[in-house]
Amino acid sequence: QRHGIYRVQISDIVPEGTYVDSGDYVAALDKTDISSKINDVLVELDKAQSLYTQTQLDTSLTLREKRNEIDKLQFEIKQKKIELEQSKYEPPATIQKITLDEERLEQNLEQTRENYIINKKQGVAKMAEAGAELQKARNQLQKLQELEKEFRITAPKQGMVG
Repeated sequence: QRHGIYRVQISDIVPEGTYVDSGDYVAALDKTDISSKINDVLVELDKAQSLYTQTQLDTSLTLREKRNEIDKLQFEIKQKKIELEQSKYEPPATIQKITLDEERLEQNLEQTRENYIINKKQGVAKMAEAGAELQKARNQLQKLQELEKEFRITAPKQGMVG
């Protein structure tokens, strides 16, 4: 019942009066319901694997974009510093504009770094969730496959089937 299988019928049984040894085949249960459940879980497993892969790719792409943004801002800040060094003989308004531009870039860099940390934490959480769903489907499949093995009934000891 734990697996959603409520009625199981015997699909094959050795004739009454057959002598069997311990471990010999005695009967088989109908696998229709469990096969259907296994197929359903295989579909869920495939979906979970796809979601896991997609989440991994999305996370990697997002973090790469953020790292590129950080690199770009760092480069722009270097350019502003060079521009500021070269403008020491420019009017004060020009120097002030360059200084403000550099400060704005520094703030953007700090904000982008903070966003990167947040995106990384989000990625870890999404990956954990996708990984948990994938593991859940794998566990469910394993349990159903183990249960399916029990659909072949063997003699517990030698004797005659009665």
